[in-house]
Amino acid sequence: MPQHASPKKSIRQDKKRRMRNRSAKTYLKTTLKELERVMGNSDIEATKQVFKTTIRMHDKAANKKIISKNKSARIKSLLSKKLNAKFSQKKEEITN
Repeated sequence: MPQHASPKKSIRQDKKRRMRNRSAKTYLKTTLKELERVMGNSDIEATKQVFKTTIRMHDKAANKKIISKNKSARIKSLLSKKLNAKFSQKKEEITN
C-alpha cells in the first residue's frame, strides 16, 4: 500500500473510474442484447428505435474512451448489416 497522499488518491480515482467504466460497458452489452431480442420480433418500428439508442450509446462510450472508436464503428457496422438483412427479408416476404 502507498504511504503518501498522492498515490492513495490515485488509487481512489482509479477505483471510481473502473467502476464507472464497468457500469458503462455492462449497459452497452445490455443494449446489444435488447436489440437482438427486438430484432427477433417482427416489429420494425421498435427495432429501429432500439437500434438508434444502441448506436447512440456506443458513440457516447467511444467519445468518453470507454471503448475504442474502432470497436464502436465495427459494432455499428455489424448491427447495420444485420438490420438491413432483416428488413430486406421482411420486404421480400411482404411483396411475395
